[in-house]
Amino acid sequence: MSTKPATREVIFSDKEKYIHSLILNTTSYPDIGLLYGKMGCSITFYIMSRNADEPHRPIYEMFARRIFDEVTSSITKNTPFNFAYGLCGIGWAVDYLISSNFIQGDSMVLLEEIDCSVMQINPMRLSQTLEYGLEGVLHYVLGHIVVCKRQSNVIPFDNDYLSELYKCALIRKDNSDTTELKKLCCAFVRYIETGIVDYTFDPIAFVDKEKVRSGMSVSSISLSKGLCGYLLIKAE
Repeated sequence: MSTKPATREVIFSDKEKYIHSLILNTTSYPDIGLLYGKMGCSITFYIMSRNADEPHRPIYEMFARRIFDEVTSSITKNTPFNFAYGLCGIGWAVDYLISSNFIQGDSMVLLEEIDCSVMQINPMRLSQTLEYGLEGVLHYVLGHIVVCKRQSNVIPFDNDYLSELYKCALIRKDNSDTTELKKLCCAFVRYIETGIVDYTFDPIAFVDKEKVRSGMSVSSISLSKGLCGYLLIKAE
């Protein structure tokens, strides 16, 4: 009498469970933004692919690119300009991926429409926050200038906008709600006055590490407070 071979139970680590969950569920996620949506997921999988072993690397790269394409094709005239959910965060992510050699492309061309939308916003009317205000705008503007100068030595913003942002940064650098905003204002003022751009891309800086380690929601794909943030920390 023949017997069936015993099946071995496969036990996945928490990290593996989270990766599987993101691959299965991200495409149907409605938010396309950087901090709480699909663009954060794309960045996370690109970063994980760099140190992944051979069976996993092409899967991560393919998934990251698919989500990236979904994000860029989903931008509409109604997409908000802010860093958390909208254009500034998406544009920042594009420049980060170009600067890290994950994707190829001309930043000036790819982000031209985003630049036009951002320049329509009066920086003096913005809050100071990363998610919705000046801090997020400065992350995008400084990062974009870095990449465009490196690629073609061209500045993507017009002089009127740079002048308005400079006036705002001069005021806020001595009256900032956070040390990060103060640092960004000082970096932008220095750029306008000297032509030197002091900016480094760091997606992990946007992860709320305390929240991710102590009370992360496994139902959230968020780079800031959810699964993507957890995986980025693990990828450090």
